[in-house]
Amino acid sequence: MVTTLVATSEPGSNGFVLNITILCIGSRGDVQPYIALASGLASAGHTVQIASVEHFRPLVEGHGVAFRPIRGDVAAMLASPAARDVMNSGWNTARAVFNLVEMARPVLHEMADDCWDICRDSDTDLIITSLLGVFAVPIGMKLGIPVVQALAFPMHSPTRAFPSPIWPIPWRLGGWYNRQTYTLTGQVAWQAIRPFINPWMQRTLGLDPYSLTGPYTPRFMRHLSVLYAFSPRIVPPPPDWPATTHVTGYWPSGIPQGWQPPADLTAFLVEGPAPVYVGFGSMVSREPEATLHTVVRALEQAGQRGVILANGWAEHHAGELIGAGVMLVGSLPHEWLFPRMAALVHHGGAGTTGTGLAAGVPAVVVPFFGDQAFWGERLRGAGVSPPAIPHHRLNVESLAAAIRAATSDSRFRERAAALGEAIRVEDGVARAVEVIERIGTARKGLA
Repeated sequence: MVTTLVATSEPGSNGFVLNITILCIGSRGDVQPYIALASGLASAGHTVQIASVEHFRPLVEGHGVAFRPIRGDVAAMLASPAARDVMNSGWNTARAVFNLVEMARPVLHEMADDCWDICRDSDTDLIITSLLGVFAVPIGMKLGIPVVQALAFPMHSPTRAFPSPIWPIPWRLGGWYNRQTYTLTGQVAWQAIRPFINPWMQRTLGLDPYSLTGPYTPRFMRHLSVLYAFSPRIVPPPPDWPATTHVTGYWPSGIPQGWQPPADLTAFLVEGPAPVYVGFGSMVSREPEATLHTVVRALEQAGQRGVILANGWAEHHAGELIGAGVMLVGSLPHEWLFPRMAALVHHGGAGTTGTGLAAGVPAVVVPFFGDQAFWGERLRGAGVSPPAIPHHRLNVESLAAAIRAATSDSRFRERAAALGEAIRVEDGVARAVEVIERIGTARKGLA
């Protein structure tokens, strides 16, 4: 039976120290939850370091967490044609996965070697890994140490309850079909990475290669410890998940110490009613100017002010589109901004979704690819959002209608506020620390 952990007690050390390495890569939203987890582990008395690309060194060290660099330029990868293909792949999971591998191909060998060197040279007792688990699991095997997969969406846990969040065909064919989607998506991912990972395991680690079906099989995954950083109120853990799977609650990173909001943003917020936030994270539209036009006109039609996260796609195309009721902003803490908004329009990234839920604000989800549509459907089912609008179907009329619903329907506001209050009392980091300490205790023979 899966463990669901929702409690309020503070984490505490079990009287021993673990040397923990966290391997994570992706966008800022992908990395931030691991900073929160690292801070929680450090507070419990453990030695923790985060290994990621150099771009995130200031973010990680700014939270007082030790940093080790992995080669790779996320900004360059996100600006590549392969990245644009990934983000505009919609339901085509195979296309998205193969383009992700293509996007990272120039630095895959360097990333894998760096992960190995960091874990080997740091006397690591336990590895926590994001989607870099394809490197981490063989490294753990070689070093004889546990590997904990820590993810923001249920990718590695087959269930009859719902299909894989990244499965491209949302048919409702029942439990058997749902379970098979995990095997199929796992095989798509494995076949894309197999030509690289097997030779690397043999050459660098001296391990036998995986078989043709690789590690992404139900039998293999049942023995891998998995932490899911989302609330059981949004994804109730199915009864057919194994005991090695733990739903902890979200891992909020909080507002950096000493951070102050820009003065012009503060002035904008007090000049009128709460605005609507619009931001698509690191997603890159093929037609950014058209997307910005759609957003601004939809806000106008809905009669709402707006705060738009530029983040590389909007500021270069603003021109005369931005009027007095709309403000462009750069990256800033969502934990500070979201509670001040009337509604949130976002891409449905797992981190953004969790922060929005904790803020207690209704949402409008515009998914691009991957698990984003899954979160859009979860928010709709929770009664805090109208139906999601796939990015390729986004237009002024559909977005304006969704914004009007999110801002004017009292049922969305009431449900969002109640759910936010419940999620804010979950201490996902503390629960994750408890699980990691149990695994580490068994590893050190202290159980």
